[in-house]
Amino acid sequence: MTEARIFTDFTADEGPADPKNYAFRAKLRLTNGGKAAADLSDISTIVMGATEDAVTAAPSAFQNGAAPLTGRLAPGATATKTDDAVIDRKHGRKILVIVRRGSSTASPEFIGSIVG
Repeated sequence: MTEARIFTDFTADEGPADPKNYAFRAKLRLTNGGKAAADLSDISTIVMGATEDAVTAAPSAFQNGAAPLTGRLAPGATATKTDDAVIDRKHGRKILVIVRRGSSTASPEFIGSIVG
């Protein structure tokens, strides 16, 4: 995860964010260190608050500037993708992002703060 930032560039269809929530976009930098192309649809994330009373953030999909986890990534290639979510402000800005690939038990975790 390279950053998590408050999202404000909503389309007219999306409307403004609920003031009780943080609407944010996490940017994920992915590198394929393998010898074959990687299918990015095999990758999923779980985003949750990183506080003691942690709750899972509600997945969302904001249109402007989106780079969803889709497509394929060539061997040796790096790409930055986005993952959007909404979490109640009472849980703070600190988040935990768990990245999963298929049914793999090895799931990297990243802790960071929502900025902006």
